Amino acid sequence: MKDILEGIEAGILVFAPLSVSYSDLHPFWGGSQLTIQGGEIDQEDLLKLLRLLLHHQAWIQLVPERTIVPDESRPLLTTCYQDRQTSIWERHTDLSKNQRIVQIHDLMQQIARRTAIEAAESVDS
Repeated sequence: MKDILEGIEAGILVFAPLSVSYSDLHPFWGGSQLTIQGGEIDQEDLLKLLRLLLHHQAWIQLVPERTIVPDESRPLLTTCYQDRQTSIWERHTDLSKNQRIVQIHDLMQQIARRTAIEAAESVDS
């Protein structure tokens, strides 16, 4: 995935096939899901997201596997480009400490909000 993200950043590859998804759905408590699609978002916002993915090496799973304890959830971040896909996760209790997936998710939320506001403003015009 690193080579793809670097290729997009360098302008060799296009943004359109890129998608980044976050999910923290818990079977009992719910949660949230958010997907940013490369062809639907401002290119400047996509570059910010892409650089954050590169900075955090969002294709490398850092948290070791262990049995899930009761009521524990694992937020999942999935990056796709055409037929290539990579996913990483962290325990929900470690999100604030690690500042990895949480930073990416926060930026994704900002991008989604800004895009929704811009879309609403263009409808009102």
